[in-house]
Amino acid sequence: MKADICLVVKDVSKRFGDRVAVDGVSFTVHKGEIYGLLGPNGAGKTTLLNMIAGIIEPDSGEISVDGLNALDPRVRGRVGYCPQETIVYDNLTGLENMMFYAGLHGLSGNHVKRRCRELLDRMGLSEYADKRVKTYSGGMKKRLSFAISLIADPELLLLDEPTVGMDPRIRRSVWESILRLKEEGRTII
Repeated sequence: MKADICLVVKDVSKRFGDRVAVDGVSFTVHKGEIYGLLGPNGAGKTTLLNMIAGIIEPDSGEISVDGLNALDPRVRGRVGYCPQETIVYDNLTGLENMMFYAGLHGLSGNHVKRRCRELLDRMGLSEYADKRVKTYSGGMKKRLSFAISLIADPELLLLDEPTVGMDPRIRRSVWESILRLKEEGRTII
């Protein structure tokens, strides 16, 4: 595989019973690119992202991240995933959510807490870091989920409708964050 290729999806298919969710999808994404998956509701975009993230296994085809099978445990630290639904716990604070997910990546210590606070600041949530998430708006929860997807400093970032439920000003700041991540060399889907 060429050194500048981050993601290869080759002839990937997935069925749920009689329903075909993804049917023979193939594409290649180079490092540092922003790649958009477009299609109507029900087209299989979320299912495809779940397969790239290694959450579900394709029925057929191959997915590789930096030359490794997407299901290889070594890939998990290289991929950040912000799913369509928020992934936060309402009874924890924003910072506690961040630290929880950092722990799932095996990250701990004061430097991780600083990184969490920096990411919360980047998402405009620093003043809410110590407030319970149940007090957050839907858009704030989505921004927190986005911050969580960045906790392990991933090379490949998967964003499933990252700005749904955000007001126009915050939506613009999230898109600016995505462009900054691209400038830093991240690959974004």
